[in-house]
This record gives sequence, C-alpha cells and structure tokens, in this order.
Amino acid sequence: MLPGKTLWELIENLDVRIENVKHFLSDICTELVYHIVPISDPFGPSIHDPTMEMIVVSEETLRGGEKINEIREKEKKLNKLDIIPVKLIDEPYPHPHEEMKISSSTARIRMLGTLLKPVEEKAIPKKPYIIGLTGGVASGKSGVAKWLSQLGAEIVNCDLIAHDVYKRGKPCHSQIVEHFGESVLTAEGEIDRKVLGPIVFKNPEQMKKLNSLVWPAIAQEVVKIIGESRNRVLVVEAAVLLTAGWEKNCHEVRTDSETSWCHHYPSTSL
Repeated sequence: MLPGKTLWELIENLDVRIENVKHFLSDICTELVYHIVPISDPFGPSIHDPTMEMIVVSEETLRGGEKINEIREKEKKLNKLDIIPVKLIDEPYPHPHEEMKISSSTARIRMLGTLLKPVEEKAIPKKPYIIGLTGGVASGKSGVAKWLSQLGAEIVNCDLIAHDVYKRGKPCHSQIVEHFGESVLTAEGEIDRKVLGPIVFKNPEQMKKLNSLVWPAIAQEVVKIIGESRNRVLVVEAAVLLTAGWEKNCHEVRTDSETSWCHHYPSTSL
C-alpha cells in the first residue's frame, strides 16, 4: 500500500513504526493492553476479528469504517463495530503543496532537505565531497543540479556518460554487440537505441543483462572523474543511483525537490 503515498520512500521500516506506536499509546495510558499488528490491506483484522467491538476512525475515513461493518455483517456474519470518528486538527501553517490537515504526508514533505541520519564515514576519499542526486522523472534533479553548479559544485550527469559508453570503440559497445547481436547496430556501427530499446523493455531479463553491462561502465567513468576532480563538492546526478548501488561512492544521497534545496540552503556557497 505504501507506494501510493506521498514520498513513501521516507516512511520508516515497519518494526520502527510499530515500536513508535507502542511507545505513544503506552505513554497515553499504561493501564491498557495493546496488540499492534501489521496490515497488508486497508482493513486489517477489523473485518474478521470476532473479538472486536469498536473502531476509531478519522472523519475522512468514516466511509471506510462503514465499509468494514458491511463486510462484517454481510460476508463474515459478525457483529457490527461501534464507529468513533475523530476530527483531525487543521494544519495551522499550511503551504500550497501541503494538505490542509495535520498529516504524515506533510511531515514527510517537510523532511526534504534535511539529513535523516548522520553522514556515515565511508571508505572513500573525503575530497571532493560527493553528493548523490537522484529521483524520478520530473522530480527536479536537473534544476537542483543547475543550482548547485551555480554555487560552484561540479556536476557529473550519468545520463550523458551512459550515452558515451555506448559509442563505438568503448568496451561496453563490444559487450552489447556480443550479447544482443549485430542487429542492434546502425549502418555506421553505432548502437541503435531504437532497435535495442524494444528488446530490453519487453524482456526484464534482457534489461537486467543490459544494465549489468552498462552500469559498471558508467560507474568506472564516474570514479575516474571523481579521481581527477579538483572541486570541493561534486554531484553525481543519476536516476538509477540507488538501484545501481552507486551510493557507496557518495558521502550523502539526496532525493529532494528543487524547492526543498533552495528553501533550506538559499545562500550557500560551495
């Protein structure tokens, strides 16, 4: 259920959330016994637990509580639950891109631009300081990279490097031809992406194979650039940064939007 939520990547692990809920409830009332369970659907045990008598919902999820009772009565032949709706507190200082009520989504949005945990010491040189910049399509990576470049950071665009490692004469080129055959070549001997694309997008195994050839080549070029850099700060911009495992070469990783960076660091000089 998590991928449908705003910034679901920032949601803590299940065991951490359960422990936080346990501490919160125990702090409110130590006399009650709490049984906190994970759920894999919107209803959880509420539709099949015969010992339940009441359910507390927010006003916006009242319809969900009513649906639970429908399922309990008609399908499970169980007793109806008393539904106690709770009015949510309005967010006192809402921003245009946030919800009007206090919510975990707003809390995660406000986490952007902050370090979630202390930067770990890694077995990589301390200079240049390497920031991994990642995110999906239209997430603001290019805008953030441009802004950091204006502040003096060196930008390493892995998409541009990827285009280069495909070129004729590069080791990756011959490896791709060896696996996929000469049918993926243009008349000039270059990799024809229009031919290669449909092959890998229709077959996950072929995509996995292509990535196993291209990603190491990109990483090798990035490491070379890092070793030759004389900048204090270097930004590795890559949509697949985490998927490819390149974060191990970065001192920290950012998945922020352009606005969150500018909000937290409006006058930073690199």
